[in-house]
Amino acid sequence: MGFETATVGYMLLGLGGLALILALVSAIVGDLFDVALDVLPDGALSSTTIAATVAGFGFAGAAAAFGIDDAGLGTVIAIGLAGAIAGWLLAFGAHRVFRGQEQEDGATDLGTVVGRVVTVIEAPATPGGLGTALVPFLGQNRRMGFRSDEQLAVGDDVVIDAVLSTHQIKVSRHSG
Repeated sequence: MGFETATVGYMLLGLGGLALILALVSAIVGDLFDVALDVLPDGALSSTTIAATVAGFGFAGAAAAFGIDDAGLGTVIAIGLAGAIAGWLLAFGAHRVFRGQEQEDGATDLGTVVGRVVTVIEAPATPGGLGTALVPFLGQNRRMGFRSDEQLAVGDDVVIDAVLSTHQIKVSRHSG
């Protein structure tokens, strides 16, 4: 390994480390670059995707510089660019997945589920008894106990009338 390749390798390794620091700062400070260009999809230029791109370039380039005997500068840069593309694709894909998990109204308060239609998964034996329903909340289905004044069966659609506690709701039969 020549002096030039070793120097480039250490520089790329340092660049990768710097990008990890940028990723950490971006997680704390927020997306600084996300509003740079409105023509790109949401998250394409977020500080997280930029940090992942730089880190991918730095670490893949350093791995090529130190892992391949007699690697030329062009080879190291080409592998670094491939790492940059992979880093951007992974970070952008993760960004889209996380954005897809958000609640459509962005609510974090259980009171926002009142009025939603849910399905009974465990029915009470008698009216007024305790049953279970799956309630979509913050991108996940949450099992919540319910009480109802009506006789319900498994599979019935019900409307949430009130939130009684963090794990219990009051429902009535859906007439739709």
